[in-house]
Amino acid sequence: MSRFGALVLMVLLCGLAGCGGPQRVVPSWDDAVAPEALAKAGLEFYWQLAVELHAGEELAGLWHRGENLYVLTNTNRIITYDAARGLRRWSRQVTETDQSVFPPVHIDGLMLPPRPGPHTEVTPPPRESYRPHDVVIFNTVTYALVLERATGELLHLIDFSPGTASGPLDIRERALAMGDTGFAANTGTATDGEMLYVGSIRGPYYALSLVSGVVHWVRGTDGIISAQPIYRDGRLYVASLDGRVHVTDTVGEPDPVWTSEATGGLSADIALDERGVFAGSLDRWVYAFDFQTGQTLWRFRTRGPVRNPIQLGRAAVYAQGQGDALYAIDLVTGDDIFWQLPDGDRVLLEMDRATYVLSVNRALMVVNAAGELATTVPMAGLDLFVPSLDEPLLFVGSRSGRLGLIRPLGAGHLTPDQLRRTAGAAVGAATAPAVLEP
Repeated sequence: MSRFGALVLMVLLCGLAGCGGPQRVVPSWDDAVAPEALAKAGLEFYWQLAVELHAGEELAGLWHRGENLYVLTNTNRIITYDAARGLRRWSRQVTETDQSVFPPVHIDGLMLPPRPGPHTEVTPPPRESYRPHDVVIFNTVTYALVLERATGELLHLIDFSPGTASGPLDIRERALAMGDTGFAANTGTATDGEMLYVGSIRGPYYALSLVSGVVHWVRGTDGIISAQPIYRDGRLYVASLDGRVHVTDTVGEPDPVWTSEATGGLSADIALDERGVFAGSLDRWVYAFDFQTGQTLWRFRTRGPVRNPIQLGRAAVYAQGQGDALYAIDLVTGDDIFWQLPDGDRVLLEMDRATYVLSVNRALMVVNAAGELATTVPMAGLDLFVPSLDEPLLFVGSRSGRLGLIRPLGAGHLTPDQLRRTAGAAVGAATAPAVLEP
């Protein structure tokens, strides 16, 4: 059996309970940030829990998508929790520990036949056999897993390297005959509900059928793609280390819409909405491009390369120059800054009267409406943070296994609509970037 075949077998056998040895309960929250400290910043814990981990396991990543909170361990096991209540749902081994696991994406009502795969390109199943599924998709360098997100059941495995995959020879030969020669992914995915879009380490970006897994088209760039692609309203936005944002019309025959030009490589996740496309560059500039044409609207100079994802607020673009500062840049003009914090790392929450900023030494800095630092709260015992600039929800965690949800004091009951607004879970929305501990 090939190495990839062994990987696939492992994924199939590691069911809902996950793989690994005896479990242990992690330490309590006693030495973590206290409720009294959070209250000084107008915040409180909505729920807290201790994650059960296998011996030697630690938390390595944290993502919020819709109703679910996904925890990634250092062994590449995914543990899923109900985001509103903190109740454990399911776990699954995604891949071996020496592979990367990229941020997940949700699709509601994905129509799949009973047996998806490359054979559906040759012999399409009858449409009446298709059933809707609410799915989460995780991808590694070599494949993507399409999982029923309520249970973790494996519905489909999309192989990025079919020439080495195990399986019926006729299926592999037909996939290769259709031009699916394989690639190594270097980003998470984006989707429009029919295609899965992913960037590669060599520069091209790919569109694969969610039903067959076969590559339908490929477009090239002149640099490595490390920023997460974004799908929005029929267009795919891909930032590359070639210093360009490549925009492709995905409706019908995929055609280029516009390509922006920066003077340095774009390695960090971009941000976009109808106000513009915003990108941070290794040349120390932050760029704003017109959403429709790609014309440069403004540039803002930092004193360090921009390697963290760009964050988009109500009136500000947040960008960190490495070794410099975190800037709140006027979104419209790009000429003015509302404030800058030399110790700022990223914005965690944006509310009417305050902006909550994580410092480089893991303290929570509260900036008031006047741009002044109002208070600082050390976030003892926490390593992982999921920013939310749409709703005041802050999911936090620690490598040792702490997990919690922080909300404003007296915020009341958390609703499903509030959860959905923070994570871009619906098809057609821009994929919200996950935050991994650097």
